Amino acid sequence: VSTQSTGARNLKPANTVVRRNVYVDATNGLSRNITSEESTFKDDKTEYYETPSEFFTKIRSLAEMIKASEYIVVYTGAGISTSASLPDYRGPQGVWTLRDQGLKPTFGVSVEAAKPTLCHMALLGLIKAGIIRFIVSTNVDGLHLRSGVPRSAIAELHGNSFLEKCEKCQAEYLRDYDCVPRQSPDHVTGRTCDQCGGRLLDSII
Repeated sequence: VSTQSTGARNLKPANTVVRRNVYVDATNGLSRNITSEESTFKDDKTEYYETPSEFFTKIRSLAEMIKASEYIVVYTGAGISTSASLPDYRGPQGVWTLRDQGLKPTFGVSVEAAKPTLCHMALLGLIKAGIIRFIVSTNVDGLHLRSGVPRSAIAELHGNSFLEKCEKCQAEYLRDYDCVPRQSPDHVTGRTCDQCGGRLLDSII
C-alpha cells in the first residue's frame, strides 16, 4: 500500500462526494464523531461526514497499520460493490432501506454484467503481493472471484450467485451466469450433476 497516492494532486473537485462506508462531502465539510449512545443503537442508518483531510489522514493511518501487520484478513460487505452499480442494504437506496418503504431496489446493471471495482482489484493486488492473506465476504455477487482472487483465499459466508453444488456428492460448479432460481424455495436450480446425476442447488443461504 503506497501512501504517496493520497496527495492533494489526486483529490477530486471540491464539490464531489467521495464514498466509503460513510460519505465524505467536500462541499459542506460536515464531520462529527459517533457517540457511545449511537454506537449501541440498533440499525442506525445515520450517515456520517468527514472532510477530505480527515479522510486521507485515516487512509495514511491504515496504510501504516497494514505495513506493520503480519497477517491480514479483510472483511467485505455490500459497500464494496456499490461502485459496480449494485445496491447495498442499508444505504439511502439500499435493498432493506427501500423495502422498509414498500419499494423495490434498483440495480444499475445485472449481477452478470457487474464488473469488479477498483477496490476489488486493489485487494487482489495486495493478495498477490502477499500482504493480504484471506478475504471474508458476505457478498453473493461473485466479484471477488471474478477479479482473480483464488478460491483458497476467500470465504463467501452467504454463498455465491454463480455457484451451484450437488446435494449428493457436493461437487461444485462455478458458472458464468446467475444460477439462483427465483421461484424455488428449496434452492433447486433445475440442473443435475455431471458426476453423479444428483440435483444441483444454489449456494445462497
